[in-house]
Parts: sequence; C-alpha cells; structure tokens
Amino acid sequence: MIFQLNPAIPVITPKGKALAVILIDYGSEYDLRWTCFQDDTGECWTFANHQVRAQQNITHGREHISPFYDPDDVAFHSEDSEDECEYKKTYQELSKDYENVKERYDEVKEDVKDWKLSHLNLQDKYNELKSLIKKLLYDDHIYPNLRTNVQDKINALEKEDS
Repeated sequence: MIFQLNPAIPVITPKGKALAVILIDYGSEYDLRWTCFQDDTGECWTFANHQVRAQQNITHGREHISPFYDPDDVAFHSEDSEDECEYKKTYQELSKDYENVKERYDEVKEDVKDWKLSHLNLQDKYNELKSLIKKLLYDDHIYPNLRTNVQDKINALEKEDS
C-alpha cells in the first residue's frame, strides 16, 4: 500500500535532512519504506523504517533525536546461524576467485593483444618478402635455372596461404 504524506514530514536520513513524501507498506512482514527528497541535493531516495528519524521539533517536544545504529555494533549484533556462516565463507571465497579470474583474464587479454600485434608484424614482413622475391624472379639478372627454383618456392608459399 502506498500513502502520500500530506503534508510532507521533515525527516533525517542517512544522507541528511529530507522531506518524506510517500510511505510504502508492503505488509506485516516488511519494514515501512519512506520515499524522501533530500534537502541538500534534491535527490529522491527510499529508506527502510529504521533509517528514518523525524527532525527535531521543540514545539512538539522532540529536542533529541536518537542516532542511527551501526548494524555491526555489538549491541545489535546477532549470532549468525551455521548456514549464514557457510554462506559468508563461500561468498568470500567466490569473491577471491572472481578477483583471481579477473586478474588472469586481464593478463590473457594483454597476451592476445601482443600476439595479434606480433602476428600482424610477421604477416607484413612475409608479404614484403614475397613481393621482393617476385621482383627478383622477374629481374633479368637471375639465371633461368634459378628462376624456376624461385617460382616453385613462391607457388609453395601461396599454397600454404590458401
């Protein structure tokens, strides 16, 4: 259920002072959700019920606002079940594996890039050599018996290309 707050309620959120304009209630099993526009930035954010406090209002007797608690604070810390501990351990291992795989992927990517560059350089050199041999082949200074030998080598190279 969605409620439009009329008038809007001045609140304090983890992002600073804001005006709450909408209250969302998903039912008895969920926290209320407060949709607020931040005073400083104008950004619209939705916060869980435990993340919202009414602003100070001396007229209404709100001279002190309780601070937001830190979920890791010992006073609010609950013991994790065995399944939750296993989940956290697995998550940490998977996170490490992901970082290792990402690092290795970056290395392989660089290797492939280097290989492609060296392959292109070799291909250029090969083409230069082939054109030089063709020039020599049709030059009058090469003896006729060598010309046949060079032509056979060029034919063999071209056969390998296809």
